[in-house]
Amino acid sequence: VNAEKIPPYAYTPFGGGQRLCLGKPFAMMEMKIILSIIMQRVNMQPVLTDRISYYLFPSLKPKNVFMKIVDIK
Repeated sequence: VNAEKIPPYAYTPFGGGQRLCLGKPFAMMEMKIILSIIMQRVNMQPVLTDRISYYLFPSLKPKNVFMKIVDIK
């Protein structure tokens, strides 16, 4: 990360450059595991908007799909 491009009060939880946090890969893996555990325990339902638009990638990716938690197991 180039320090000149970062705004003065930007939130950088793992730092950057030579002082990058050694725990970043572990924290990112831990976040994925916790999110997968949470997602197994909740039922979600899409919040319908007027129209769903898409990003044009090799596969279509929806832009404005929002979900709400319906039930927690």
